[in-house]
Amino acid sequence: MYWKYLKIIEKEISGSKAWNYSRSIHNYDKFFSFKHMKKSACYVARKLKEVGCQEVEILKCPADGRTIIGDYIMDQAWDAEEGFLELIYPNGKRERIADYKKIPQNLQMYSPPTPPQGIVTEDSLC
Repeated sequence: MYWKYLKIIEKEISGSKAWNYSRSIHNYDKFFSFKHMKKSACYVARKLKEVGCQEVEILKCPADGRTIIGDYIMDQAWDAEEGFLELIYPNGKRERIADYKKIPQNLQMYSPPTPPQGIVTEDSLC
């Protein structure tokens, strides 16, 4: 019996469209920033309207570190401009092993900032 409905649904769905939508959303969301999440929300709203959704609304929530929605305190909004992690060897050689500008996933949203001079620590793996 469900085969009849599956045939109807198959005419309306497309794996390649779903893949393209997912890729487009990821191109915004990979930055883990409020600015890019807003762009992502606008993209999704635009696509929903294009496929015929009559009422589309992007909900706005204060990202002030105080507002409670449900039982969650909304985090304070801030966006990173840059972030990197370097290894500094005893001989002074530096090796950059993570760089937000090259790979945005190297810096997660809500990561705390370092002091302007950075942080230097000793090897504590052993």
